[in-house]
Amino acid sequence: MSSWEADADLLNSSGARHALILSRTHSALGQLAQGMARALAPRQIRISSAAPGRGRVDPLAQRVLAELSVGVADEPPRALDEVDTADVQAIVVLSEEDPTPPALRGVLKVHWPLPEPADGGGTGEEKLARYRAVRNELRRRLIRVFARELAAPAATGAATIAIGPASGGDLGAIQQLLAASLLPLRDVGGAHQRFLAASEGGRVIGCAGLQVAGQDGLVRSMAVHWTRRNAGLGSRLHERLLFEAVLAGVRTLYVVTSTAEDFFAGHGFRKVAPEAVPAALQASEEYTAFVPGGSTVMSRPVSPA
Repeated sequence: MSSWEADADLLNSSGARHALILSRTHSALGQLAQGMARALAPRQIRISSAAPGRGRVDPLAQRVLAELSVGVADEPPRALDEVDTADVQAIVVLSEEDPTPPALRGVLKVHWPLPEPADGGGTGEEKLARYRAVRNELRRRLIRVFARELAAPAATGAATIAIGPASGGDLGAIQQLLAASLLPLRDVGGAHQRFLAASEGGRVIGCAGLQVAGQDGLVRSMAVHWTRRNAGLGSRLHERLLFEAVLAGVRTLYVVTSTAEDFFAGHGFRKVAPEAVPAALQASEEYTAFVPGGSTVMSRPVSPA
């Protein structure tokens, strides 16, 4: 287990109801972390972000968060003395220098000094790649921080989970699942896509998509409602997706992941270079959002040799 994973597990188990994200200056880092933390955290958890002085809204931070359907208020980031810190129970410091005030020195704190994407020059695409890379790393960590403990399913009377092709009426529920998992959804339902929906009692609790380009396919938009995670539903969606790939004439599958490398490796995927993905699949929003950006690209044949 890496240091950041241990930190994330510590935050997850702390029971903190008010978490403060701190940085030495008002950076894009804090705005990215605050936006995603608020999107992932249960309603009873308050997320604040601050620096010693007031800042300005970073338009590139807004842009890369919007790719994951995370909204950011247009109001300027607040200074630390504008935030009520009386009930802060956990602190995440993102800058190299720790600006934690003396009054909060005894509060649970983790230090994640990540690169500031606003620093440095380059072309517009190079800057965007930096922002996406930092966003994706924060997303990976925050998903672990806010992972929720599941209640044991009832032994009897549980509804049957049905998996099949998604209907037009499922699209809204699928988009909600993707937004809750911080996955791109703006191009969901586009051309050359097949979507599966897992339903229980008439409610969509899981989804997975296949984007097809000739004999190649991209596994995308795989999400499971938090109450049904770690119960085998992801594997069932994957197996049904393989069947859909056969029907579509797909021979090779690709996937881009930053949080589920072990899951896909367990289902026959192996790492490949990002440029191995066919150009038609690289145009998908899921690929452009996460590559470049530190995510892992994997591939497998639809039918084992």
